[in-house]
Amino acid sequence: MNRTRIFYMLLCMVFLFQCGKKQQPNELRFSVWGGDVERRIWMKTIEAFEKEYPRIKVNLDVISSGYQDKLQSMLASGTAPDVFYVDHSSLFYNLAAKDMLLNLDPYLEKDKEFNINDYFPQALAMFRLNGCLYAFPKDLHTFVVYYNKDVFDASGIKYPEPGWNWDQFLEISKKLTRDADKDSISDQTGFLWDPRYWVMLVHQNKGRIFDLPRKRSLLGDKKVIEAISFLNDCLNKYKVCFNPNSVKYEEMNQMFALGRIAMYISGVWVGAEFRQQKFNWDIVPLPRGKVKATGLVGSGCVIYSKSKHPEEAYLFARFTVQEEAEKIYAQLGVSIPTLKSVAYSGSFLNPSLAPAHANVFLDEIRYGKTIEYDDFIQGKEIHDNIIKPGLDRIWFDKHDPGTVCREMDKAVQAFFPRP
Repeated sequence: MNRTRIFYMLLCMVFLFQCGKKQQPNELRFSVWGGDVERRIWMKTIEAFEKEYPRIKVNLDVISSGYQDKLQSMLASGTAPDVFYVDHSSLFYNLAAKDMLLNLDPYLEKDKEFNINDYFPQALAMFRLNGCLYAFPKDLHTFVVYYNKDVFDASGIKYPEPGWNWDQFLEISKKLTRDADKDSISDQTGFLWDPRYWVMLVHQNKGRIFDLPRKRSLLGDKKVIEAISFLNDCLNKYKVCFNPNSVKYEEMNQMFALGRIAMYISGVWVGAEFRQQKFNWDIVPLPRGKVKATGLVGSGCVIYSKSKHPEEAYLFARFTVQEEAEKIYAQLGVSIPTLKSVAYSGSFLNPSLAPAHANVFLDEIRYGKTIEYDDFIQGKEIHDNIIKPGLDRIWFDKHDPGTVCREMDKAVQAFFPRP
């Protein structure tokens, strides 16, 4: 065998080896919170993605507890996943401000196959910082009143209708609160609220808890005090509701399904569980105050700015909000699809599944306002250290709302620079 032939044989072997290397899939790590249900849901999305992009393999990491702490530990050590799930919160703004997240705008500008205008602008707005988009918004949630139709029927009370107000809500709640054995413990209670409901009441009262530049607290404002006082009266004066901080999340859902709670203020996600229960229920918009308003929360997929595979990560994160993936979530009823075409399709508005008025979730989007302490970096710290302990003093210890609000206002102001 001459040297020339040996050379060409070696060259062919190198070429074949390199081709083999190129055929190896690029691997991505994808982290989400949740349990077995979320794992099954996300695996469907991953299987669909890998079928379309066989050269990209996605390894799913489902974190069942302590998600944010574990995520921040991975980010601090430089071992963060390529793509991960975040909600609209202080954490998102913190990571974006520290350049830990990939700015999607340069990729979107070159992407001729993806139209960002196909998505609800309210969902996109939650994941922008300084005009730049940092997440593909997967979930959107508005808050509504779930009501147990069986309880209303048994009590001979007409179902609530859109356009009702705070006073009507309170009167219905009084009629639905009962203590049959007179032991001072309600056997049936008018309503239970999501812990964030008080912020929605502030917005309905034409108020805010921070000024728009977020440089000043407004917690001592009359509009805030009026809203919190209304909820406090429902809890401690009229005793027509449960304090959500005194009930575990799983218990809330069960109490509503069993008829111990007639109305339940929450988001889309609880409806998926109620579909598995044998009782009649529906939804109606929140009762209005001076104006209509509801809460708006959401989650989305972000890309680690130091990912070794940013292009592949972009393709996967983008896929999680495209039609095939959005339909997987929509059919389960766990969130409002952010892709408008899917939200208004039978995948989400399925007439054969409860609630009968699922369109309310979509109609309320235009009245949605984000939970204000989720809108900026210091928000969680302010909420956890000042607002929540202050509200607990009102709800549990029955302190005067006005006094506590003014104290919170003064304490929060210390977080902002003086003018």
